[in-house]
Amino acid sequence: MKEREDSFGEKLRKARKRASLTQEEAASLLDVSKRTLGNWEDDKHKPRDRNLETVLSEIRSRSENHRDPIYRLTTHSEGGKCQISKRPIGHVKGKEALSRPEREVFWVFIGGDAMNQRYRKQSLVPVLKFQSETTDIQEDDVYLVRLENAVQLKRLQRLPNQRIRVISDSEAYPNTVLQIDQDVDFEILGRALV
Repeated sequence: MKEREDSFGEKLRKARKRASLTQEEAASLLDVSKRTLGNWEDDKHKPRDRNLETVLSEIRSRSENHRDPIYRLTTHSEGGKCQISKRPIGHVKGKEALSRPEREVFWVFIGGDAMNQRYRKQSLVPVLKFQSETTDIQEDDVYLVRLENAVQLKRLQRLPNQRIRVISDSEAYPNTVLQIDQDVDFEILGRALV
């Protein structure tokens, strides 16, 4: 007895899931709406301008080409300022990459031990990049921040009146409250994703 071949929609759904993409992400990669992609996967419609192999190839190649840069924290001799390296030292690629359209992710090796209950020293941590000058956090979570001369991973808690509590896991580092509407050398670089 001949085994039934998958339909266009079933093949498309399987390819999307193999690429670890949501319907929204795959639709964005293919430059169609989520509803259109859903109709294709449900075999309600087929693409007018593309055949199955073209659509599957686009999903495969675009998902395989996702690359998240990996950066090192470096200390400059000028004033001992700790910054993220200018050039990536490598990339996280393919399915492990977390960047998607409208979502830029980079990875960084954590050097300190202030958050050692959650992140071990020299852990590679993915960070959802924020736009420059962002100081408004939407939720209490762990963020990569630049505070004075140091880039650090810290838990941030939003407080009333433009204040943020900066929290470490380790008791060796005291918690700090910043008044961010004053002239404070502080920048949120992104939110840790694990």
